[in-house]
Amino acid sequence: MTRYRHFFTSILVIIILPLVPIIIEVFLKHGISSKSISLTAAIFAVSVGASSSEFIFLLGSAIVCMIFSGLYGYILGTETAPSLCHVYCLSAIFAIAILHTWERWIKHVKNEDTFYGSFK
Repeated sequence: MTRYRHFFTSILVIIILPLVPIIIEVFLKHGISSKSISLTAAIFAVSVGASSSEFIFLLGSAIVCMIFSGLYGYILGTETAPSLCHVYCLSAIFAIAILHTWERWIKHVKNEDTFYGSFK
């Protein structure tokens, strides 16, 4: 049972909490601005990648971060967003969340590693 607690705690802390500002924006403004979603995609990618124990995932996340950071800069500079900006950003966030959830499942449920060493 403890392994599931570590799994769900890691998902809450690493995947869900960083998305809270976007969730709040959706409820308050009934949508997400292109600036917000592109910045969130960039920061989400690098933060989730940094918490991974797989080097290839960290490398891929850093590349995704650079792409969406560039998109954010483009949107700031031109005040326009590419037509599929939201689709690309949400797809990246979703893909990273699914991949990392799978990694965390293996780490905490199958291998029974703790989320943080001090948690028992």
